[in-house]
Amino acid sequence: EATQTVSVAASSSDLVIVPTPTVDGSGPTRTLHLIPAPHQSGIVFITVTAADDGGSATGGDGVVSRDFRVVIDAANDAPVFDPVGDVTMRKNTVLDLPVTGVGPGGGADELGQRVTLEALTSDPAILPSPVITGDGPNRVMTLSPTPDAGGRVEVTLVATDDGPPGGVNVTTFAQVFTVLVGGDNTVPTLTHGGGP
Repeated sequence: EATQTVSVAASSSDLVIVPTPTVDGSGPTRTLHLIPAPHQSGIVFITVTAADDGGSATGGDGVVSRDFRVVIDAANDAPVFDPVGDVTMRKNTVLDLPVTGVGPGGGADELGQRVTLEALTSDPAILPSPVITGDGPNRVMTLSPTPDAGGRVEVTLVATDDGPPGGVNVTTFAQVFTVLVGGDNTVPTLTHGGGP
């Protein structure tokens, strides 16, 4: 039987959690690839079957199968929000910037999580930390520069959910965008030169 060819295949008891595994390699050592589906967890039984091309006409077993159990633990996904583009605004103005698509990320098991947003700036002397209001998927971030201040400021917007921390769990997501405070929108003044 040394010249016989052995093929190896694998199947999953729950294709929603673990799609059909693949088997690579040849000879006495093969590699089994298990890739769980996104946002899925649970217990799955994997069956690995080896079959040779000698058949069973001589009374032997041409096929042998072995089962083992795989436990896919749930993991908390990072919260999400839609990308925020760079902003240009005039001095001495206030801008309400919508933040959309706010959510806990992940699958149905995370839908009940609460997401909070916080914004920090690289130069509070020009742009103090913005105030964020609202709840649910749509929030409003208010940009209110210091009076008469101008310049380029980086704003870091951070989302945090109340899912379990630690291990493979991810509870925060951040994005940095630029705010350019420029121009002038102050009321003009006239200084009297002392003449008639």
